[in-house]
Amino acid sequence: MNNNLENYLTYKAKFDRMKSVLGSYTMEIKAESMKPLIDDGFDLADIVDYFTIELKAYAENRYKNESLEILQNKVNRSLKEDEKEN
Repeated sequence: MNNNLENYLTYKAKFDRMKSVLGSYTMEIKAESMKPLIDDGFDLADIVDYFTIELKAYAENRYKNESLEILQNKVNRSLKEDEKEN
């Protein structure tokens, strides 16, 4: 099979799975929410870059916050156990 067809099938499978996870209208709604940027004259590549940076920041902060929450819960449990012992 040639590379173009393989790439197409790989991306199609990924995008179909993403669509099934998110639901069929989620990306359409998100894309539509970018209309004011498009109307304002921003280049599509710039909008994609902006979205990519925001998504990366969200993902990094989300996982950091989850890690901090887990650590805080451990500290709180330890403090409660210390209080019970004293």
